[in-house]
Amino acid sequence: ESCCFPPGREICGLVSLTICACPIQPLAFLFRLDRFEKTNEMLLNFNNLSGVRMQQMNERFLHHTRTLVEMKKDLDSIFRRIRTLKGKLAKQYPEAFSSK
Repeated sequence: ESCCFPPGREICGLVSLTICACPIQPLAFLFRLDRFEKTNEMLLNFNNLSGVRMQQMNERFLHHTRTLVEMKKDLDSIFRRIRTLKGKLAKQYPEAFSSK
């Protein structure tokens, strides 16, 4: 029986080799399995930490977005008042606002 499997099926291949009693060393299989379990655990930890960090960054992003929207409203209000005052001053002192 052939003992070669495509790279994406290495774990399935190792399991089926063990089941069909193909000549592999059980200790080597256990070391590989242990390495895969450790890699899986590291990836799970990374995903958990990434999820927490993503949540924190999302909250900060929303806070900054709200702050920017408030600032825009404030600036719009300020510029509207400036235009109003400029219009009133132009009516009271037309000579100061006339083109030269």
